[in-house]
Formats: sequence, structure tokens, C-alpha cells
Amino acid sequence: MAYPKMWSIRPGDRLVAYGGFACIPVNTVVTVEEDGQGLFFACTDGRHYLESQRDQNGECLGLTPLL
Repeated sequence: MAYPKMWSIRPGDRLVAYGGFACIPVNTVVTVEEDGQGLFFACTDGRHYLESQRDQNGECLGLTPLL
């Protein structure tokens, strides 16, 4: 599975949640937004910040680019 690198994700990008999120269903397409705290997508809890998905290689786990 191809994970996007955090440095490549921009506001307006659309990503697909492939699983592992309690706040959105599998295969949900999300649109990346940004505020003063960082990049996020809207979810049932309000906002899910992408920084919490970063792994040690700088990849954003749990999300894939929308093709």
C-alpha cells in the first residue's frame, strides 16, 4: 500500500481512509484542511490531525491518495 509522505500532503488534497480510524468509516474520502495546529480532516470527533498518523519514515499511515 502506498502511503503519502507527510511533506507532500497539502490542503485540498483528497485521501482515502483504508482503516484503523474510529472516527470515520473505511474507504471514506477525506479532504485535507489546515489550521494553526496543522493539517487535518473533518471526522465524527471534529478534527483528526494528520501528525498523529506520521510514522518514523515520515509517511502518513492509514490514508492513501485518491486516484
